[in-house]
Amino acid sequence: GLGSEPRDGRIRVELTLRPRPGSRLPLQHGLPGTVEVEVEKVSPAVLVLRTVGKVFERPVPAEPAAASGPP
Repeated sequence: GLGSEPRDGRIRVELTLRPRPGSRLPLQHGLPGTVEVEVEKVSPAVLVLRTVGKVFERPVPAEPAAASGPP
């Protein structure tokens, strides 16, 4: 779950862990830990190309409104 109130610039997140078979670490509520969340994995070249693409991206002009009668 995700906490609804930020505290000290942080957001509280609760995770559910699947214990590994044979682990001697007892999993219990309240244990502190660190989690690394990977959202996407791309090469540095892809990051550069995305940035370059955004620099050269131009907004598409809106189509002019059609005339309301014959010319």
